[in-house]
Amino acid sequence: MTEKYSFKGEFGLITYLAMIDSPDDQEKFEKVYMKYRYLMLHVAYKILQNHHDAEDAVQETLLKIARTIKSVPTDNEKLLNAYVYTAIRNTSLTMLNLKENRKQTVELDAVPLTGGTDPFDMMTQMESYDDLQTLIRALPEQYREVLMLRYAVGLKPKQISILLGRK
Repeated sequence: MTEKYSFKGEFGLITYLAMIDSPDDQEKFEKVYMKYRYLMLHVAYKILQNHHDAEDAVQETLLKIARTIKSVPTDNEKLLNAYVYTAIRNTSLTMLNLKENRKQTVELDAVPLTGGTDPFDMMTQMESYDDLQTLIRALPEQYREVLMLRYAVGLKPKQISILLGRK
């Protein structure tokens, strides 16, 4: 199967694994890396519209995941999908904002994903997730990301702070 995107970033799996002490955590990260790196690249490219920028976003997100792998919900597939999607989306949007030097908002459903078996497609089809997403969308932007990460993904406040890069 040929991939639409290639992943040629400077950081390889070994570089990320070297940041992680525990062999169990290394195994968790390797599973996340192998399963999601191309999906992350796809999401980042849809937002940034530039392959090199998308690779940078994936690398930055993988670094964040490697640093917080102990608390990444790898035992729950739905939470892991939401976690990875939210992480790459936020990293990409931050890069886009910095690049354009202005604020820009992209709603969760504004980034189209392809394929019927895509894990992110499955996530968005969950009824309870859709209900929560509708309620959160009604809030001001400054609260939306935090609440989505806290209650839809299940992250702790410290994890959210690291992921979003703010207090």
